[in-house]
Amino acid sequence: MYVPKNFEINDDEKIISFIKKYNFGVMITYYDDEFRTTHLPMVYKKEEDGEYLYGHMAIANDHWKIAKNRKTLCVFDGPHHYISPKWYNISESVPTWDYSTVHVQGIFELLDLGENVTILKEMLHFYLIDNDMQERMEEGYFKNMSNGVKAFRIKIEQKICKFKMSQNRSVADRIKIIENLRKIRSQDANNVADMIEKEME
Repeated sequence: MYVPKNFEINDDEKIISFIKKYNFGVMITYYDDEFRTTHLPMVYKKEEDGEYLYGHMAIANDHWKIAKNRKTLCVFDGPHHYISPKWYNISESVPTWDYSTVHVQGIFELLDLGENVTILKEMLHFYLIDNDMQERMEEGYFKNMSNGVKAFRIKIEQKICKFKMSQNRSVADRIKIIENLRKIRSQDANNVADMIEKEME
């Protein structure tokens, strides 16, 4: 990924926080002269022997067969929005797009049946909001579910983070961008405005 210095994020705590917040990503593996992609949620975990992304996919999706023991890329995208040249103080400016993303590279590892059940439990409890449903989930529920999925983990080798949040513009320009994003009154626009403000701190 092309990352100019202005947009490069090296704060590991900030990168991990981003992955946890925007954890629905795209997993990409190159095999036999083509790319295989799967959209799915992944959970970040730091363990004694390194950092991992955990997840699962349907057995019918043969991506898990292709990815086994291969280098895999996972992309996590955060807030993004169109930035109009009208929002700058210099009229000759061009339109652009502000966005945030983290690319994670690592080795894809399949987990065994016992780990399959454990990961399913952890992921469902991580995402589940309905406490009543959580109480009704018995061991058999997870075992039955595990029959139709393959759990995996990706041992992280590299994390690259890019926050393109108008850092190449003047403070005056960024203030105007924030003001105009707020006027749009959309969640996407507000999220980008928030990120620009944080990168100005």
